[in-house]
Amino acid sequence: MSFHYGKAQKQIHFEDEYNRLKQLAQSDIHSALKQTDQLILNARNSGEQKFVVKGLYLKSFAYLLNGDPESCFENAQESLELAESINYKEGQALAYRMLGTQYAKMEASDLAMQNFEHGLNILKNLRSQESYEVRGLILNSKLIVLGDGKEPQLTKEKLAVSLQVVEEFRHIEDPELRNNQLVSAYTNIGYNYADLKNPDSANVYFQRALSLVKPDNFYLQAAINHDIGYLHMGAKDYQKAIMYFKKALAILPDNNDFVNKKIEILKNLSQTYSEKGDQSNFIKYSEELKKLSAVSNKKNFHSLEKSLQEKNKTIEDQNTEVSVYSGLLISLIIIMILLTVFYLYRSKENQKKYEELRKKISIGNTDNKSSNLKDSLQETSASASGKEISPETAVKSGLMVSEKTTERLRLALQDFESGTLFLEKNFTSAKLASLLDISSRTISDFIKTEKNMNFNWYINDLRVRHFIQKLDSESEFRKFKLTYIADYLGYSSLGAFSNSFKQITGIGPSYYMKNRNKELEF
Repeated sequence: MSFHYGKAQKQIHFEDEYNRLKQLAQSDIHSALKQTDQLILNARNSGEQKFVVKGLYLKSFAYLLNGDPESCFENAQESLELAESINYKEGQALAYRMLGTQYAKMEASDLAMQNFEHGLNILKNLRSQESYEVRGLILNSKLIVLGDGKEPQLTKEKLAVSLQVVEEFRHIEDPELRNNQLVSAYTNIGYNYADLKNPDSANVYFQRALSLVKPDNFYLQAAINHDIGYLHMGAKDYQKAIMYFKKALAILPDNNDFVNKKIEILKNLSQTYSEKGDQSNFIKYSEELKKLSAVSNKKNFHSLEKSLQEKNKTIEDQNTEVSVYSGLLISLIIIMILLTVFYLYRSKENQKKYEELRKKISIGNTDNKSSNLKDSLQETSASASGKEISPETAVKSGLMVSEKTTERLRLALQDFESGTLFLEKNFTSAKLASLLDISSRTISDFIKTEKNMNFNWYINDLRVRHFIQKLDSESEFRKFKLTYIADYLGYSSLGAFSNSFKQITGIGPSYYMKNRNKELEF
């Protein structure tokens, strides 16, 4: 394509094409990527470097939506370098926004926040239409870093950021562009009101967002229906929650596009079935989630695998000397020997830790104590969670309660430990405090003093014990996969469960489960 009109007309053409492709990326990722490559080529040929920057940013955005971190980083970094070379500040901020968003998706919060702050600092003194838009986009992405915590103070902070996003977007003069950006801003406000248990206000903002979305924008249509489902999920209206989650899934194309959004919807759908007590559907959608997560992980390693293949081909095409091959072979043998030694050492250490753990549990059972497993693991948990807290430390921390209150709290914790409330996802000290009708600080400090561990460690400790008890007492439980067990125990991922189990027991849950199953089957 060549252009036969003036510079101003060319810029208008590129801007219109860029805005069109932004929308297309949310309905047809593959077409958007192909057409964006053409936009970049045309912009290079026309000397419109700013639109090359924006095109590269748009590609990184599409790869983010499609769950391809490596390609997202690659295009965002190229966009940043070009923007810096031509001193295009809004373009630099866009690139930092995308880098930060991808880090946030990978739960690398510190790196995400560093990139967001870089972008905001660049825009600090700018008042252009584009700077208002980009500032709003960066603030919107910061909400990911603030996480899914349900503490009112954190949710209020997120709400304040969301309202600030709306103010930035309202400065945009182009009504279509302004409305497109306000969709996500209104959605986030609705999400925050849902967390604050204000369903009426939440629904108002969700409906505002939905009214601005074009029918062919599959991504946003699905995202908003998902958020309405989340609202009903929080209100324990499981039927409506399930209806909206399924509607959101049905809107998205039946292929590997929008992997991240599908994973998010499936997580909440399976959790809703779990809370509803529908184990059959919980297992069904958990399996779908597992399959889709495997697709996402495969994409993460695709670029690396491709790079290694290209390197291998280069080596084959070269005139390499025999000595080089010999050196590589020797290096490979040495590596294999080292790996074998390391594996044997780790296996021996794990077996030793496993036997020590089972011995502690057996001693507890023999003593016939009321909390056998708790007592047998207490030594491991206390030593791993930190130093023992003395009475003097308790006084300094502000825990000043009467003997009567102390006894009440001890009995209350015993009741809590005998139940299963600690298996709820995102179970906080605030929720436990509310159940016991005391302050969050009081229960946290009491647990530190009474249990020699902080609140998070205490919850993880209870979950680990519950897992060990279920393995011993229920043969059906031993047949479940660890991904399902991790979700059942209230963890956000198998990795989070594995880390907790290893910190408390010294070995991984898969190793423990494998060995314990062998013993019980024998």
